[in-house]
Amino acid sequence: MHWELIHLPTDDQFVTCDAPLVSFASDDSGHAVFGAGYGLSQAEVSFPVSPSSCLFLNRWAPGNSVIPNKAFVREMNERTARMAERFVISQKPSSEAEELTKRFAYTTNLPKLDREQLFRMIDKFMDSLDD
Repeated sequence: MHWELIHLPTDDQFVTCDAPLVSFASDDSGHAVFGAGYGLSQAEVSFPVSPSSCLFLNRWAPGNSVIPNKAFVREMNERTARMAERFVISQKPSSEAEELTKRFAYTTNLPKLDREQLFRMIDKFMDSLDD
């Protein structure tokens, strides 16, 4: 992947969260795929390093740099807020950060992966293969 450290020249800011590494891709029908797809050719990975910097990885040709405009910042912040387990963190209070927090708060009610349950399911499946 091509790595780029994006610096914001404006008053805009990147938010972060309690799960700040974001993998994003869209499938063939245009639906967003979050948290998976690192191997897909259209995968993009972002990680907010500071309020004014974000590490951005993609498979575009080097030289096709990202333009850190308001639309890019908004998109990265939305992706970050969607991935939050519980907290969206903003260095400075802003209406944008507040709106993101409210808009994606539903994700706190989504089921999370329980490793113990996953291991039990795998064990049960493996046992069924022996029968």
